[in-house]
Amino acid sequence: MTKVDSKSKNAFQKMAMSAEKKMAGKLATKSTVRSVALDDDTLLFIDELGEFMIAASGKEQASKVKKDLIKIVVKIGLLAKNEVLTKEDIDAIQQLRKKIISIVNSMITFDETPFTFEAEFLQQHFRECQKILVQVVSKHLTEKSVARANNVFDYFSSPEPLTKLFCDKSFDEIRKNLIVSLKKITDKSIL
Repeated sequence: MTKVDSKSKNAFQKMAMSAEKKMAGKLATKSTVRSVALDDDTLLFIDELGEFMIAASGKEQASKVKKDLIKIVVKIGLLAKNEVLTKEDIDAIQQLRKKIISIVNSMITFDETPFTFEAEFLQQHFRECQKILVQVVSKHLTEKSVARANNVFDYFSSPEPLTKLFCDKSFDEIRKNLIVSLKKITDKSIL
């Protein structure tokens, strides 16, 4: 293959990847695409998370954070599927995964063991996750995607929703449902 052909192929691949990311971003919140891209337990978790956010912060903010979360997950999945991520990016995503698993296990412990909730602990871990994700996303996606990643982690690193989830008795049922969903995706190693 000549250099011109190689350049053309590379340009075409970049253009195709760009179109795929754009399409995924637009379709990521449609129920049919969500069900194709995500398994039932993950969808249940996202729905439980959405219910919590609506109760904690209202429908408008919950909808925005939920859409941003889905779009970021789908786009990172596309980057991985298309082998765009570098070894450094993959290592960072593995580190992010470990931190998220640590957060999930902590949340399960906070639910099961009374008076152990530590908002600052969760906030710090969510901020660390945010830093890692933004580092990866900023290399491959647009500023709008970086803003989406920041929006998701800004929400979850804020003390008010976390405190409501673990300390407000009116959130007991929502928390229990969310924890059951978290346990399912943890048990199946979906995270």
